[in-house]
Amino acid sequence: MSNIIDEQYSPEIRRKSKISLLWLGIFSIIMLFAGLTSGYIVSSGDLFWVAFSLPNAFVYSTIFILLSSAILFWGQTAIKKGNKKGFKMAITITFILGIMFGWYQFKGW
Repeated sequence: MSNIIDEQYSPEIRRKSKISLLWLGIFSIIMLFAGLTSGYIVSSGDLFWVAFSLPNAFVYSTIFILLSSAILFWGQTAIKKGNKKGFKMAITITFILGIMFGWYQFKGW
């Protein structure tokens, strides 16, 4: 079946289809997040809403995942420039931050 599809459409059409589906997915995720956020804001104004504070572990896990994303981007830039040592360091730090993220998620839950 895959060969029939590959022969039927040109690489340019397949590339454009993939990009369109990617944008559709991104838009869907944004709309889902917007809907859940607006539902949270509207519901939090009612009397039935239970107020609670999140554990600090979730703040730390958010910081770790943001740092790991930034350092992974730095590693991607390093490998594009041919800096293998910088890339290895970035991957190692990202891995450690990923473990810390997982630990604090476990601790928070």
